[in-house]
This record gives sequence, structure tokens and C-alpha cells, in this order.
Amino acid sequence: MPSPYQHFNLHSPSLAYNLLQDTPERETLVYLPSSYQTEPDRRYPVIYLLHGFGGTAKGWFSEQPGEPSLHQTMAQLIATKQVEEMIIVVPENSTRFTCTGYNNNDVQGHWLDFICHDLVNAIETEYRCLGGAKHRALMGHSSGADAVLKTLFYKPGFFQHAFAMSPANLHSDDAVFFKQLFSDNHAALMQAAQGELAIEQLDVWQHLIICRLQHALPDVNNPPLYCRFPEQESDWQQLATHAFNCVIPTHGQHLKDVNIAIDIGSQEDTHQSCLNLVKQFNQSGVAVELFEFDGGHVDHMGKSLAYVLPWLSRALTSTD
Repeated sequence: MPSPYQHFNLHSPSLAYNLLQDTPERETLVYLPSSYQTEPDRRYPVIYLLHGFGGTAKGWFSEQPGEPSLHQTMAQLIATKQVEEMIIVVPENSTRFTCTGYNNNDVQGHWLDFICHDLVNAIETEYRCLGGAKHRALMGHSSGADAVLKTLFYKPGFFQHAFAMSPANLHSDDAVFFKQLFSDNHAALMQAAQGELAIEQLDVWQHLIICRLQHALPDVNNPPLYCRFPEQESDWQQLATHAFNCVIPTHGQHLKDVNIAIDIGSQEDTHQSCLNLVKQFNQSGVAVELFEFDGGHVDHMGKSLAYVLPWLSRALTSTD
């Protein structure tokens, strides 16, 4: 059976020289519509799909009972004329700390620049794409959904359409939650900071904490974690400034001309926080369409594609 995607590798200048020594050589999986080979003069809109913590690019193409894959869903949606043919690009964003935090900094590398500059330029050079922001869409799940919103906030003008699936960065404004999470994991984090516990032995939650600290409280002279731990109230406040509800007042104007949708599961512990975020967006003049589903954080990803992809297809074709 032929592969549902092509492998495309690129070197990212934006990720070179990161202090964590994660490779700037990035594998990317590219789904091409069936007409790509038979219509050599045709160009296509592009969706860029970002995976989350603990996920992989290949995971979106895995075929599991009850959890439809990306290519299977696209085949069905095209057959039923619910989507137009599109190119879908899924970069592999795993790092030494499980997955990138999708930030721009010297510790982790400049991941937002990787998405907007290195990745987009490489894909539009290699493949027959309709260029320009109006023909590009960005989608992601969990921390990949966080990346969608971060990109719109901090790198405006690159994507006109975006879908954030179950964003994860919704506890950052909850000091009690993050303080408890940090306290529960403090012993392991201290061992890792002192070189007594290998980074690879830390779990996903501990990697996530470190990732947040590397961005909010970086310390480039403090390997192997390259961050400092919160010690006083101002440190916790610094962490909170990166929460989306704090960013909307200063950067929300960048999203006003973008087609945006967000979904959240009724069983996710961030459900109410997400509803509050969408309400804040809409009150600030940023129109966001909300989708709610009956499920949790990771048990509905494939099923959600049945409405995410048609929504993005409609947004992309409405600009023609």
C-alpha cells in the first residue's frame, strides 16, 4: 500500500544553535491530493498541522479502530464534496523535552520563526502551493493549538485561517493550579536541575513545566534545564503574563482579520477556561467560532477532523 504522505526534510536556521541542542533538521510529512500528479499546472491551498506534547507527526496518519486518520478522513470528505483538495503539511516537532513549546527564544530555538519562515518558504518552494496568507491555514492540537494562537498573536500576517483544537495553555492564569503542579513535581525537577536525573526520565508534565519555565524564567547560564525555578510572587506573575487571557489586550488586534475557530471537549478540565477565553476574544472584537464535543483531551482528535477540515476548507475557498 502506498504511503499516505511524502517525506520532506528541511534545515531550519531558526532552530540552529538552540541551547538544548535539538536538531535543526526537521522531518515533515506532506499529504498531497490525488490530483497533484495528474494536474501538473494546478496549485493548492495549504494547511499546516502542528502536533502537541506527546504526539508525533506520524500519529495523525495512524490507522486505529474508532479513531480515523487524517488521510482517511480527507478521502471521505473529498468523496462527499465536503472539502476541496488541499495540501496538508505536518512537521515533526518532537524535542529532547518531549515536544517544542512553540516559543521564540534562545533556549529552545525560534519555533514561531521556523513555522512562519523556514517551513512555509520550504514548502512553497518545493510544492505547487497557492502563495500568500489567504491561501494558508494553521491548525494544531493541545500545545499545537497553543502554537496556533501564539503564531497569530506574535507573528501576524502569515496565516489568514486558523483552528485551535483543545488548546492546553489555559491553566497559566491559574496560579493555584501551576503552583500545585510545580510543588508536586519539585523533587524530580530539582534532581534534573542538579544532573542527578536524566531529562529523558522526566514525564510529560515535568517536561511541560520546564518548557514553560525556560520561556518565562530563562537562565542561559544554568544547564541542563536553562531556567530558574519560581521563588517569589513576581516569578509566578511572570509566568501568568504568557497566558492567553493576558495577551489578548496587547496583541488581540493582530487576530481581528483572521478566520478563527476553537474546539474543546465537555470532559476536558480546561472546558470552562476555554469558554471564558472564547468569550474574551469575542468581547475584544476578535470573532472566534466555538465547537464543543462530548469527549476528553485526546480521545476525539481523529473524530474532530470531520468538522475541522471542512471548516478550514470553507475558509480557504471563501478567499478565492
